[in-house]
Amino acid sequence: MFVSFFRYCPATLFVQRIVAVCMDDKLLQYFVDPIKGKIMLEVSSAGTASVKYLCERCPDIPRSTMYRHLSKLEKEGLLEVVSTRRVRGTVEKTYRFVGITSDYQNDELSREMVMRLFAQYCMKFFEEFENNLPEKVSKSNPTVMAFTAAPVFATDDEMMRFTESVGRMISALSENKATEDRNAHTVGFMITPPKSNR
Repeated sequence: MFVSFFRYCPATLFVQRIVAVCMDDKLLQYFVDPIKGKIMLEVSSAGTASVKYLCERCPDIPRSTMYRHLSKLEKEGLLEVVSTRRVRGTVEKTYRFVGITSDYQNDELSREMVMRLFAQYCMKFFEEFENNLPEKVSKSNPTVMAFTAAPVFATDDEMMRFTESVGRMISALSENKATEDRNAHTVGFMITPPKSNR
């Protein structure tokens, strides 16, 4: 059984290792391309973002490049315009990430809805790494963080018991109160859809 455990890794590796396995081509490119990924992260983190705001947050991205990527993201349905206003003879658009924001208590979820939920989930973790990862990590200055992946064979019942077990552990940790010796972490958990054994 192959298990990979990463304790000292840059956030971009996290995104490439985890997202590349499951994301369709349209969404995948915005996670592995640093410019597109930065734009998506900034819009998602802010909730809504104008071109002016994005250019201030991403001074290394030329304005023309920003406009080009935003236009493409809008055409592909990953961003939507929530408002416009006239500024010195031009129209300034404000964008938001098109995720799943409604109550989705349906009997069925479409593949697209699941992929958008997964994208939001991954973007939250990317944001956590981007905002909190130090410039350098080393054994002399350890940072407790991890992500791991392992292929497993299990029945649906075995996976459900495993999921419930992990859920209980996360739930127990979430009841901890903040103290001087406790750092805030975000703990996630994912299982890929089953692969065919045939």
